[in-house]
Parts: sequence; C-alpha cells; structure tokens
Amino acid sequence: MARPRNADTTGDTRDRILRESARLFSELGYQGASTRAITEAVGIKQPSLFHYFAGKEAIGHELIAARLAPTTLLTGQFEHSEDDPALDLYRLFRNEMIVEFNETIDTRWLFRLPPAVAELFPEWGAAVEAGRSTMEAVLERGIRAGVFLPGHPKAVLELFDAIANEAMFWPRDLHSVQPDTFAEVLLRLVIADQSAIAEVVTRAQAVEPESGGPGAGGPDAGG
Repeated sequence: MARPRNADTTGDTRDRILRESARLFSELGYQGASTRAITEAVGIKQPSLFHYFAGKEAIGHELIAARLAPTTLLTGQFEHSEDDPALDLYRLFRNEMIVEFNETIDTRWLFRLPPAVAELFPEWGAAVEAGRSTMEAVLERGIRAGVFLPGHPKAVLELFDAIANEAMFWPRDLHSVQPDTFAEVLLRLVIADQSAIAEVVTRAQAVEPESGGPGAGGPDAGG
C-alpha cells in the first residue's frame, strides 16, 4: 500500500483521491479497494473523502467520465471519411491507443470489470458498445467496398478488442511500440491490398499529424 502523504503539501486533495482510487482499483480490483485503503493512500481521514465524494461508486463514475472525455470512439463522435474505410480503421485504432497510452490516471481497472461491478457503471458498458458498433460498421463498409478482405467482421473485432485490452496491462517502460505501429499491424490483418498501407499511413498523418505513445508521456501509474 502506498505511504500516506501530507494532504496540505501534495496538491489538490480531490485530484489525489481520484488518482489513488484509480491506482488501487487497478491493483486490487474495484471490489478489493476499500475507502479506507484509498484514504490511507491519499493521507486523509475517511470523513475528508466523503466531503469530496459520496462514496467509492461516485469516484468510479467520475473516473469513467474523465476517461471518456478525450475519445471519439467510445463516445460515438468519430467523424467518418466519405469513402475511405481503411483510413477510418487506422485512425480509430491509433487514436484510441494514443488516449490509453497518454492517460495520466490509471484506467486499467475498466478493462477487466467483473459483471457485478460492471452493472454499477452502465455508462462504461454503453461506451464500449458504442466503440464496438463504430468499429464494426467501418469493417463492414470496408468489406463491401472491397478494401478489406471478405470474412467475419465480428471475429476481427474480437481480435482487435483482445489486443487493445491486453496492451493496457503492458509495462509502459518495457516497450516502445507506438500507436501508429499498432494501427498499421492491425490494418494488415484486414486490408486486401497490402501495398496500400503506406498511403493510408500518409493520409492519416496528414489528417492528424500528432501522435504519441509510451515514450511521449505515458500514464503516471505505469502498467
């Protein structure tokens, strides 16, 4: 357990409650992280925690809201191109990995929620479904256009999910795989013309030149 810290000298108490809660949720599981453990990690008394949050569930809701704020995939706000599903798929996956790798608050707990806990946070479940629907629509559009190999979009989507979810638990200081690399490798799984990948990457960089990854300010919490 983290050593208690002085609440008067280490920054905003509310922010530290969120950060330590997220870390403990990821390390101990949501159910295993008690409010007592959170307050001890922050260095405050339990009444002080309840001054800022009604309880552990309220902390979870706020952490989820913060996680969803920067993503267009999980909020259903991704702007599709008119006729370029390969570009869309590349951008969707790359951008989501950028968000994950550059999070300053530990988000790993969200990717392994047991059913009983998931029921407490329907907004996260809805966001995951929104992301899956968006990805599936892009895959199906690419298959219809002949850009992607004909096959089983749902199976490919499951593979994408598995890779993205597992990547959340990789130690950030032990690898240097960039989001662009993830996106390119995954695009190779479905694109019909492998020689077109370089052009897709170029178009993606033109649309959104800024990228990032573990070496560009990864999560403070590590992985």
